[in-house]
Amino acid sequence: MPRAQAPRIRARRGHAFTLIELVVSLASAALIVGALASLMILAARAAPQRATREDLALTTAGAADLLAADLLAASVIDLSGLPTVRLACADRDGDGLTDVVTWSWDESDGSPLGLQRRDARHRRAPPGPGPARHQRRDPDLPR
Repeated sequence: MPRAQAPRIRARRGHAFTLIELVVSLASAALIVGALASLMILAARAAPQRATREDLALTTAGAADLLAADLLAASVIDLSGLPTVRLACADRDGDGLTDVVTWSWDESDGSPLGLQRRDARHRRAPPGPGPARHQRRDPDLPR
């Protein structure tokens, strides 16, 4: 008796993905996800941070402490350019020059308080025939 032959099932090609195609698609998907993740991290870092009340209180207290220390150390206080206050303080950094501290504010709500510290540079006149060598004051130094 003839043996019944089982029908041959042929695998249809063209409907399935090959291993290479799967690997390439996974690699490209990983690159896209990585690029999007780095973009999100950069965007989060660039976004302004909301300051809490505690942060603002600490910042304000620190600025008030610095201003109080500068006022205590000031030998000359110039209020002529309000809202900018210029202070001439004794030498704090050991270079032998008077330190000039300038506090400024532009009087608008929410604007930062500006602080600039520098040395008042005293320039000596070139040596001349006379015995006296005099110092000229920096024009930026408050009088």
